[in-house]
Order: sequence, then C-alpha cells, then structure tokens
Amino acid sequence: MSLNYNPQQGLKRKYNDTTDQNYYKKGKHLGPTNSLNTQLEIPGLRSQPISFVKDHFTELANENYFVCEKSDGIRALMLITIVQDAPKVFLIDRHNSYWDIQNIAFPLPQSDDRHIHYHNNTIIDGELVEDTEQDGTKILSFEVKKMELSYGLTKVLEVDIPNLKHKNDGLIFTSSIAPYATGTCNKM
Repeated sequence: MSLNYNPQQGLKRKYNDTTDQNYYKKGKHLGPTNSLNTQLEIPGLRSQPISFVKDHFTELANENYFVCEKSDGIRALMLITIVQDAPKVFLIDRHNSYWDIQNIAFPLPQSDDRHIHYHNNTIIDGELVEDTEQDGTKILSFEVKKMELSYGLTKVLEVDIPNLKHKNDGLIFTSSIAPYATGTCNKM
C-alpha cells in the first residue's frame, strides 16, 4: 500500500484524545479477553526484539525460524474496520495514536460489482517506511513482511534487500513455534 506523502507535512490527520478513545475501544475489542472477560490492550506494538548473539546459532540450527529484512521505519498496526457503514483504515503508532488513512479500502475477494464487502475488525502488523522512487519522489508505504524460512536467508540478503526503495537496518528471525510475547522475549 502506498500513499502520496510529503515528509515535511507528515500524515494529514491525527485524531485527538477524545476521538482516539472511541477508536481505541474499537481496536481494543479486537484483542483477546482474560478469564474475567475483560478486554486486554492490543499487544502488537509492545514486543521488543533482541540482538543476535553467538549462542543463537545453535538455536537457529536446531529449530525452524522465519527470516525477513528489517525495514528502517516506524512500527505500526493497521486497523481495517467499518465506521458508520463505511470502510475505514487507521494506523496505530507506539503511542497508541490513531492516524486516519483516507481514500483506501480493502474489499473482500468474494465481492462483486453489485455487492462490495469489506474487511472489518482486521489488524495487520507492519512498518511505515519512506520509499524513494527513481525520480526522487517520496512515497509513504506500509510494509508487510514476506517471511522466508531461515534457509531462504540468501534470497533475503541477495534479492529482497538490494531491491528495497527504503532503508534497511538488519534482519528479523522469528521462531516458527514460540508463542507471541509482549515486551522482551529472550527467545530469538
């Protein structure tokens, strides 16, 4: 997904605290509930990576991992929802601010010309990056990673990274069996 973007202007519209609270509640209700059926916060932006150290080579050799490039941008969640019978898309940053992304919708594949159905209550984890086109035009893009199994590392290093239109600041290795954890997880 790309949006025309002027880096000096930033995103067009950020919701204020009152409006944020309404959309936050909508986003929050997409998350899991605890044993008291109380809604929990969306944890997606609270996971923290760890640095790769020598001891991780053994773990990498003995367990399946996915790998992808780590874009140098702003971590965000995309909330795709329906508001007042119309599709709406928001980006949620680490400060839990909601940014209204206008003039974009995500129709479902089973839609047709007469009945368009849209994704609703969907959260996508990604990175907001500034791509630079060949002519110098800046485009704000929401990157969603394509993960390769770790034996695809050569493809990530030799194909994916050299073809990026934005900065890269490393690699991400993700366990194929470890559960999602908020905060810092010491498992690579």
